[in-house]
Amino acid sequence: MQINMTVIMMDGLAKDNENGTISVEVVLFQMVRIKLPTNQRLLSYNKFEVIEMFVSEKQIEIRYAETDQMGVVYHANYLVWMEIGRTQLVRDVGFNYAGLEEQGYISPVLDLSIQYKKAMRYGQVATVRTWVQSHDRLKTTYGYEILHEDGSIAATATSLHTLVKKDSFRPYPLSKIDPIWDAKYLEIAHS
Repeated sequence: MQINMTVIMMDGLAKDNENGTISVEVVLFQMVRIKLPTNQRLLSYNKFEVIEMFVSEKQIEIRYAETDQMGVVYHANYLVWMEIGRTQLVRDVGFNYAGLEEQGYISPVLDLSIQYKKAMRYGQVATVRTWVQSHDRLKTTYGYEILHEDGSIAATATSLHTLVKKDSFRPYPLSKIDPIWDAKYLEIAHS
């Protein structure tokens, strides 16, 4: 399966893990779409450097129960899909969120922002794309795109999380609980 990633091209060459390199004609500040294999590092460009970004992907069949009286997906279901996307991302990079909970830690949402672009309906397949937008000592921001089957964007979102001890709600850095997981998040974070 191929996924599309919108990038702002400012200079350079895009690298495709399957086929070597693919040349992309560059026009400063032009939006382009490139196709890369699922769960691969995608390249986004800025004026001075190329930044790699790992994007996880999960497909979800839209059930009738997820729609409202207008026949479109009820807005709160996108939040559930974002959780599914986060869980898939954690799994794709080799970790297990349930393992953190077993150790007595949880990751509450501190902030959530979602922009609805184009309605989804029963019978469609939604693709949830998730990445680590930023990660620091106490907070992680995840980015999301929820796509229609044709690749058009249904919604974009971010969610900000922290890690706390379940019994005290005292914040704990991921680096003290699982330094390897923390290092991986620092490696794949977009910014």
